[in-house]
Amino acid sequence: MSIYRVRAPAKLNLGLKILDRRKDGFHNIHSLFQTIDLFDEIAFEWMDRAGFEVVCDSLPADDRNLVYRAADAISRFGNAARGIRITLCKGIPVGAGLGGGSSDAANVLLVLNTLWKLDLGDCRIHEIAASLGSDVPFFLNRGTAVVSGRGDEIRFINARPDFTYVLVYPEFEVSSGWAYQNLRIGLTETSIYSRFLNSVEESGKCCPDSLLACLENDFLPLLDDRFPLIGSVLSALHQSGAAVSSVSGSGSTVYGIFRDPSQAGQAASNLVDLGHPVYLCRPCQE
Repeated sequence: MSIYRVRAPAKLNLGLKILDRRKDGFHNIHSLFQTIDLFDEIAFEWMDRAGFEVVCDSLPADDRNLVYRAADAISRFGNAARGIRITLCKGIPVGAGLGGGSSDAANVLLVLNTLWKLDLGDCRIHEIAASLGSDVPFFLNRGTAVVSGRGDEIRFINARPDFTYVLVYPEFEVSSGWAYQNLRIGLTETSIYSRFLNSVEESGKCCPDSLLACLENDFLPLLDDRFPLIGSVLSALHQSGAAVSSVSGSGSTVYGIFRDPSQAGQAASNLVDLGHPVYLCRPCQE
């Protein structure tokens, strides 16, 4: 019987600027992250032997899985003599730019820290999270945040863009490695989007109209050129009344932002005709 269950939320990149390549091989980014009510579910139960075991019917259950790597990393900080079985049920598409694996890893760190009574502080948990992946530290909390650095510099804000989102998953994965390798970063002045994010960081407030007016994702031209389906979905979202549409992260999920929840619901129903999974989502703060 499960002793603990959590729902690990997905996130949207509400815009994404890729700034430059760092000495450690990563890129500096600037983005607004928003957790949404699309979830993976993770169950934990005690085992009769020491250590941990990962169960997932849709992904490898070894070190190719971020859940496994998170459990392995935190198990090194204390006594895992009482074993735990971790069962992952995927609800977030894989390789879709929605951060599902990173969210799973962050939640595993938090739960195992409690169940194994490791008493690791926030700073140590953050360090472990950052070692697992650039997006993992963000998912140690939920809400809206300006994210910079390699993704590990996070400023949560109280104000959230109160939108409804329609997501379309085109049923193919985009490798983030491929996307970064093929992205061409020009030497340009600070964008309107980056100036908007700077103002959000300073004020702690996010003006919805300003966000909609400047939202951009540097990966979008690359993805639109390489995957014609993405352009078709963007057009369908626009025709359905989206105030703005884009891709999340390096893709492949395409989303539209709607001010009116009822209009978003109607758009989601219409977009099902495209033949790809469609998700109607709201911001998730807790």
